[in-house]
Amino acid sequence: MPEVVNRAPLRQFDVPKVRKRRQTLGVVPGGSPSSEGQLGLAKAVRELREKAGLSQAALSERADLPEAAIALIESASQDPAWGDIRRIAQALGVSLEALSELAEQHEPEREV
Repeated sequence: MPEVVNRAPLRQFDVPKVRKRRQTLGVVPGGSPSSEGQLGLAKAVRELREKAGLSQAALSERADLPEAAIALIESASQDPAWGDIRRIAQALGVSLEALSELAEQHEPEREV
């Protein structure tokens, strides 16, 4: 007969800790996925990172962000925090203006 393992009861999520974790990952407080996505920004970050010959891990180290944050930004899965965008631009050696312009060029056409 198999031995029964005594397991601790499940606990509720600690909401402040979850918010803190989402902020650490570089997503907008509240952590909701982007409704529109930041496809232009995602493509711009990836293009500049690859042009610089950096891996996601190397960029995350330079920008002092978790690697998961870079992956989420490049996949347009989450809207990044403003401070994270600044750090990424600095780590890539470009101005915020240059990153923004490149993101705009990659932005898909949207119907109004």
